[in-house]
Amino acid sequence: MNSSTNFDENTDRNADGNAVDSDVDDNQADNTSRDQQQEQQADSMNLPVSLAGFRDQATDYARQAKSKNTRRAYASDWDDFACWCRPYGFVPLPARPETVALYLTALADALKPSTLGRRLATISQVHQAAGHDTPTTATPVRLV
Repeated sequence: MNSSTNFDENTDRNADGNAVDSDVDDNQADNTSRDQQQEQQADSMNLPVSLAGFRDQATDYARQAKSKNTRRAYASDWDDFACWCRPYGFVPLPARPETVALYLTALADALKPSTLGRRLATISQVHQAAGHDTPTTATPVRLV
């Protein structure tokens, strides 16, 4: 499982999420897949097709709100958390607050508080992007 899927901006993907050859005419492929995606999204929410484009725009704006370096750091931080979870049998997404608290505690002596804060922000962002409640605001995490 690729745990950095949400932040990987260097891989071209089609509407189904599959990697595609970037040598293909990007404009034509993007327009076709975007039109199909808009129709599917509009159908799933009973929205007019004309409004589905706004959802794509909002997604683009949200992605652009974070710099390339921030997205790269988030991907690295998420990989670290997911890799830390595996040997202990913890599920990284959705993570339990106790898992996040243990993760922070395990790293507390090795990392600066600012780095721990960024790791916490990454965990929160990934959960929210996936439609899960963030475990980072729960009492066990706030007490660490």
